[in-house]
Amino acid sequence: MRAAGSRTRRGTEPRPAAAGPQLPGKVAAYSVATARGKIPERKQGEQVLGRSVRTEQYRFTEWGDGGQYGVELYDYDSDPDEYANLTQIEGHESIIARMSELLRERIRWEDGKE
Repeated sequence: MRAAGSRTRRGTEPRPAAAGPQLPGKVAAYSVATARGKIPERKQGEQVLGRSVRTEQYRFTEWGDGGQYGVELYDYDSDPDEYANLTQIEGHESIIARMSELLRERIRWEDGKE
């Protein structure tokens, strides 16, 4: 049996709620989805994956390897319906860099390189 909070290949073992609120939870959630709709640069029949990282405030997605087919950033505090892609608006470079690094860390972990 693993100790509560120990790392496994599938993530972190859940910690009992009785352990106390001072224990940190996950920084972000991660997901992978298949692109639906038209992606002009995509080759016929090519499957494009979107990898996302979601924090309490933001969702950041890269479509294709390293965002080759697009990148999205949404702020759920000010735009819960995802109307404004912040990657198209100046002034969000530091958030994009931070979210991108969270995603890179996850990809390295999945590949066993971390």
